[in-house]
Amino acid sequence: MRRVYCYELRRYLEVPERVERVVSLTPSVTAVMADLGFRESIVGVSPWCRLLREYGVDVPDAPIVGSYASISVEVLKRLEPDLVLLAGGYQLRIVEDLERAGVRYFVTRLPRGLEVLEFPIEVSYAVGRVERGFELARRGLEGLWRAREVVESLGLRGARVLVAMMIGSDFVLPGIASHVVQCLGAAGLRVLNDRVEASYVWGEQAEGCAAELCADADLILYQLPTLHPREGGAKLPSACVGKPILVLPVLALSDYSHLFLARLSKIVRCAANALERRGGYVALSASDLRIG
Repeated sequence: MRRVYCYELRRYLEVPERVERVVSLTPSVTAVMADLGFRESIVGVSPWCRLLREYGVDVPDAPIVGSYASISVEVLKRLEPDLVLLAGGYQLRIVEDLERAGVRYFVTRLPRGLEVLEFPIEVSYAVGRVERGFELARRGLEGLWRAREVVESLGLRGARVLVAMMIGSDFVLPGIASHVVQCLGAAGLRVLNDRVEASYVWGEQAEGCAAELCADADLILYQLPTLHPREGGAKLPSACVGKPILVLPVLALSDYSHLFLARLSKIVRCAANALERRGGYVALSASDLRIG
């Protein structure tokens, strides 16, 4: 066994020296694991992880072990994983179940701001493939730089953007501490969400903030909970009516793996197309945002 420090839990955890059977419930973690070379080692996932296939990620046809925020200990015991990978936030509630079942686990942090650049390294540290993790982190940084170059070349620097999401049935607004707002800002856009002093706000609070910020927006980026959103399928505060809206598929913005950064330049190019329409919707599917 190896002792590795878990920053999310602020303590050391014991993980296998050689990871051979992994369960991952988080799409971002699963995407990193696939690119670290652990595709054949993934023995259990959540339904959300399977959505990555539409983005071109080679996710195995592994059994469903649970949802994003719950796990079936019965299924888990049948699969006999030597490690379960979780992310902070909602998935922390799973830790107690795993400890009772005697299953080893590691919990990554939910990246705040530009910590998203380090995320592949944290995952690779847990599974003993750090050099490859640094390579994925480099790819992520290159993706952010490409997005910045696209912003410059298309004359988008300073364009005022509002970012909103539907997570399940909840309306969500990313705030200043989120990876989405920080990365779009680093690319050169003026992200109005930086006025929201939180990582995310939900429900009525999010709707109220969006109504205030919409008036200043040149463009709205709106992620819906489907792989193939349709034009006009978005429900936004009335203040947003008439604004150009780029409608994005599930995980396009909420993903915090290196692939979010890799697809950022595509999102920026499509944002420029939406701005040119000066109103109405431009909708993208997951296949439109595939990398490579």
